[in-house]
Amino acid sequence: MKRKWSLKRQFIEQDDGQRRWDNAYQLLLPMAVVPKENTARIQSEVVSDVKSFGVSL
Repeated sequence: MKRKWSLKRQFIEQDDGQRRWDNAYQLLLPMAVVPKENTARIQSEVVSDVKSFGVSL
């Protein structure tokens, strides 16, 4: 007997959600700044990673 599964998602507001988002953003921000000499290499790595997931650009 096959069972059909359904998934329901909903947002649940957390008291510390804004603080956690701010901390995560502050951790990601330095990664967004890339020296110009590395930009082409990193861009090609990201594109190849995205394509490996089957996403067409």
